[in-house]
Amino acid sequence: NNINTTHRKFFLTFIKIKNQQLRTHMQKNIGAIGLDLGGKNAVIAVAKGATVEIITNEASHRETPVVIGFGPDERFIGEQGYAQLKSNFKNTITYPSRFLGLSPDSPVLEEEKKYIFTPIVPTDDNKIAFEIQNKGKFIPEQVVAMMLSKVKENITKAGFNANDMVISVPSYYTEQERK
Repeated sequence: NNINTTHRKFFLTFIKIKNQQLRTHMQKNIGAIGLDLGGKNAVIAVAKGATVEIITNEASHRETPVVIGFGPDERFIGEQGYAQLKSNFKNTITYPSRFLGLSPDSPVLEEEKKYIFTPIVPTDDNKIAFEIQNKGKFIPEQVVAMMLSKVKENITKAGFNANDMVISVPSYYTEQERK
């Protein structure tokens, strides 16, 4: 399977990172957790010894859509957010990680706006925010943090400690977006 090969290569690569904390984890055979935070989907894996286990989401899928929807009383993240996209598209933020680090005058922003339904407005400090009806404005970093909280929940449900993890982002991200 192509997805398995791609993710296996990624997670075997992240194990080679010369990070003392990660090496210590691996030496103790505790394992390491990696998150591949793509523009559209996220994948979580745990590496222990020579094996890599992909953590599935609540729908038993290996990939989780990076989508956050807002209902009257709750947030819908991942599969749930994607499921309510058609019925609540103006209050559903699709692929927020693609907007990290963008300013209101960015030419990339104008291109990305074509693919979402959520209104994007400028903030006072020259950032952008998604405007959600009856909820307010959320900058992309806040929305991605919501997604990361869901990822942490999935890792914990799978029986792993999610305090230390390596996060990979798309290679086309600028330095500002990586920060």
